[in-house]
Amino acid sequence: CKLFPESMYVTTFEINLLQVILMLLLIDIFQTVCHYLAHTHLRHTLLGRSHAIHHTNRNPKPQDAFFTGIVDSVAQVIIPICLVLHIVEPSKYSAILFGSLYSWWLLFLHSDPCHEYKILEYLHIVTPKYHHKHHTNPTTNFSNLLRL
Repeated sequence: CKLFPESMYVTTFEINLLQVILMLLLIDIFQTVCHYLAHTHLRHTLLGRSHAIHHTNRNPKPQDAFFTGIVDSVAQVIIPICLVLHIVEPSKYSAILFGSLYSWWLLFLHSDPCHEYKILEYLHIVTPKYHHKHHTNPTTNFSNLLRL
């Protein structure tokens, strides 16, 4: 039984940017729904308590991006990534680029909120300033990529 789609075991170098974009959009949808549930309907469950660990720092730094509980990690990162990989069936290198970009983006979101990113804000893309609002008021701003 293989963990990843068959497409990821092919060793030819190929990056499909449309697959990478689709994976980023799908992970944002899956993660946003799970994140919303962790703060609302499931906040008193194991998932909600596990995610609360991530919010112990109201002014997060990049090193806090992956600071969370194991249940939260599985529910909001591992399962959504596995779903995305099986839906899109990307090449190995498209998957590597997706993982690199998404993990970098999560670090970026937890960086300095004082810096302005006008072009990203104009495009309705989540910025550190937008995400930091979530850390001060956890009932808002649940997405990580597109401001919904």
